[in-house]
Amino acid sequence: MQSSPRTLILLAKKRNANLTSRISMGAEPRVEYLELAHRLGAELLDFDAVEASTSPPVRVSRRWMGLKWGLAWMGFLRRNDFDFVYATGEDVGIPLTILLRTARCYGKLVMVVHHAGTPKRRRILRMLGSRPYHSLVCLNTVQERILTGDIGLPRARVIRLHNWIDHHFFQPGAEETKLGGYMLSVGMEDRDYDTLRAAARHFDHPVRIVASGWSPGAGFTPIEAGSAEDNIEVVRGLSFAELRDLYAGARFVVVPLKSSEKAAGVTTILEAMAMGKAVVVSASPGIMDYVEDGVTGRVIPLGDPHALCNAIVEMWRNPEALALMGKRNRAWIEESVNTDRYVSAVAERLSRGNGESHERIFISQ
Repeated sequence: MQSSPRTLILLAKKRNANLTSRISMGAEPRVEYLELAHRLGAELLDFDAVEASTSPPVRVSRRWMGLKWGLAWMGFLRRNDFDFVYATGEDVGIPLTILLRTARCYGKLVMVVHHAGTPKRRRILRMLGSRPYHSLVCLNTVQERILTGDIGLPRARVIRLHNWIDHHFFQPGAEETKLGGYMLSVGMEDRDYDTLRAAARHFDHPVRIVASGWSPGAGFTPIEAGSAEDNIEVVRGLSFAELRDLYAGARFVVVPLKSSEKAAGVTTILEAMAMGKAVVVSASPGIMDYVEDGVTGRVIPLGDPHALCNAIVEMWRNPEALALMGKRNRAWIEESVNTDRYVSAVAERLSRGNGESHERIFISQ
C-alpha cells in the first residue's frame, strides 16, 4: 500500500485552540485544512507557530515583514523534511515561492490561488515562473484562465476544483420542504448591499442580513444599518449553529455581489445550497462556476436593483420552483461540491508525485 506523501500545511492565520473539539462536538463545520492534514498525516503550522519560533530568520522576517513572511520562512527552512508544502493562499504562498526560487528548490509547493488577477500578482507570478510549484489550485474558471492564459503558467501545473463545504454540518433538517417567512443574506466580501437595500424599497418581504465581518466596505456602516429599510434586519454575533438555523428558516438566500474575478460569495452560496435553498446571486464573473440561472435559482445583472427586486418577488411567489431548486442544489453539493471531494482531489494530486508529468485535472459542475 502506497504511503501518503510527507506534507507540510502552512495556514496563514491563527487556529482557535478549541476548534478540533468543537468540530467533534458538532458545534462547527469541518475545515478543509484540518481534513487534509488528517487525510495525509500532515504537519500544520500557523501564525501561533511563527510567534513561538526562536529561529533567527523567522524572527527577523516576522518583525520586519509580518507573520506571513515569517510563516513562509518556517516552510522554507523545513522544506527538506517534506515531499510537499501546501500553502492555503497566495499571502504566504508567494513569499515562499520567492524563497524556493532563490534556493532552486523546484516542484515542491502546492498553492491555493484565490485571486491572481491583481496587476502586482500577475507581474510577480509571471516573473517567478512555474518551476517552484507542484500544483496551483484555483477555485473558478476565471482564475484558471488568468494563470494559464494571462500569466502563461503550464496547464499541467494548474488544477481547478470547487470550493469546500461541510455538507454534513450544513444539511436540511426534518422539515426540509418547509419554506420560511424571510429571505437571508450572509457575508461581507465584495457584497453589494446598497443594491439589495434599493431593491428592498419596492417589496414588503422581510430580509435578514448576517453581518459577518461587517465593515463600511460591505455596503453599510454600523450606523447606516440602523437606518436601513424597515423590512431589513441586520444580525450579528451568531454561532455556526445559529447561522445554520437561520438558513433552515429562510425561504431562499440572496447574495448581492460586486464584480470580482475571485469566487467572492462562494461560502454563503454553498452553505445555502447545502441547506437545500435556492439562491439569488449577482452575475459576478468569479462566481459563475457555481450558479446557473433558472437551475440553482436566479442570476441577475450586477448593480441592478430593479432586476433584483423582480427576481425576489418572482421567487417568493413560486414555492414549488423554490423547493425544486433547493433539492437540486442539495443533490449537487452531496455529489460534487463538498469538503470530502476537495480533500480527495488534492490528496490524489499529491499521490502522483512530481508536478512535471501531471495531466490536467478538472472537477466541474
